[in-house]
Amino acid sequence: MAGDTTSDMMIKEAYLLGQVGNALFQKDGRYFVISIEDKDPVPCHGREISLLSDVTSEYSLFTSESGITLKELRKRLRNLYYAYKALSFSLNGLDPAMEKSRGAVIQTANKLCQRDDKIYQFVRNRLLGYPFPLHNENEANKAIESANSEAVKVKADRVGGIYEELSENWKRLQTFHEIWQAVVPKFFVDETERARALRFFVDKGFVSGLVTTNSSIDDLQKTVSEKPTEFDGIFEELPREILGRLLTESAEKLKDVASANHKPQERIDTLFINKRPEGNVAESFIIVETDKIQTHWEDFSYCNKVVILWDENAPDYSRELISFSRRIRIQCHNDVPILVWGVPTHRQQELSPLTTGQQKILICDKLDNCRRLSG
Repeated sequence: MAGDTTSDMMIKEAYLLGQVGNALFQKDGRYFVISIEDKDPVPCHGREISLLSDVTSEYSLFTSESGITLKELRKRLRNLYYAYKALSFSLNGLDPAMEKSRGAVIQTANKLCQRDDKIYQFVRNRLLGYPFPLHNENEANKAIESANSEAVKVKADRVGGIYEELSENWKRLQTFHEIWQAVVPKFFVDETERARALRFFVDKGFVSGLVTTNSSIDDLQKTVSEKPTEFDGIFEELPREILGRLLTESAEKLKDVASANHKPQERIDTLFINKRPEGNVAESFIIVETDKIQTHWEDFSYCNKVVILWDENAPDYSRELISFSRRIRIQCHNDVPILVWGVPTHRQQELSPLTTGQQKILICDKLDNCRRLSG
């Protein structure tokens, strides 16, 4: 744009392509493109405009009646670009194939989320808004647990907090999308409009608010008519009244499903792992073999104590028992006492790492020597 003064240029409408770091705007009948690096706008022609729209599946339409400066537009573009980068790194942290570099990508995602609250909120809304990529329950739980543990290790508090919310709510998130698929055809016939409506629900925080139950339907309804920002600005053509009705029906059906599935869990006195000791008296109990423990993790939150018998002849006896007991410690949030019995006196020292920490863990050879746990 040689010879033009751009410092005081006012831009009233721009298309922001956050994933590639470009913004497209029109001035005096001509189109120009800027990037997060460019100092000056570059003239853009029809074919180039078409290529720009093809390289990314998402864009934001930003409008301003009074207009914004080129500097302000680039600032908004840069924030949006970093938001997509943070999202990409956060998703990589959940990827089972990223085991070796998981800590590094989570740290990078966390640093980007610390730059601006809008970036953090964008990542949170996306991770708690779109369907979780792994539908197998065991794979999903393992992926989230690995990401969460690594986030704690590298002190990535912001991203780690999102992973923790995902761990608690990913099943409810999947339920929401099953409801969405059934409800949305009543309001939008065109597939493009459905996709835009879903992005509206996700980026506005409607889905995350519903699945975490942190937002009431009334509070969410108030934001339906808010002016869009660069993080959610493609919805001017979608009728807000219809979006409001779609939000209400989706929320009500999610509430109905949650109520129907809720069954108060009965409290268990003792959860025995592998064997119930002879002569042990418990008001109520469950006996679970270690190879079937995955289907009983929820029971750990509803028992008064856990009693474990481990096979002394098993390979990696000490390491496996320590790992297993620590998983229980995480599952029970450090508030359920654990008894490990049948451990020969000469091997008890190997399990000393279990006796440290907040949770009460007792190790003994015979159950009689640990009766005080039952008192």
